[in-house]
Amino acid sequence: MLSIKQGQTFSLQCTASQEDGSPQDLSEFSVIARLYKKDSSVAVARFQDSAGLVMIDAAAGTFRIDVDTSQFAIGSYLFDIKYSNGVRTEYSPTEMIEISTGTLQ
Repeated sequence: MLSIKQGQTFSLQCTASQEDGSPQDLSEFSVIARLYKKDSSVAVARFQDSAGLVMIDAAAGTFRIDVDTSQFAIGSYLFDIKYSNGVRTEYSPTEMIEISTGTLQ
């Protein structure tokens, strides 16, 4: 679980891997990530090429997701990534992100 403060901007660097652990070449894949409330399947944010997702090295399977949490309510969220090339679709494990108050007392 990742715990962050509301209003914090963070970057999550990711590497897609194959079953044997080697990097997955994403050159022919679309990559879409989504963030959704824990108790709902409706995405509150989607990240894809040119919309919060930056492909660093497609051949090496590396990309970065930039998230500004100021638009999200305090609470528990789930996060996952979908990789698809039209023939094959893969999903990352689902991760939990907890957003807490960013206000200092």
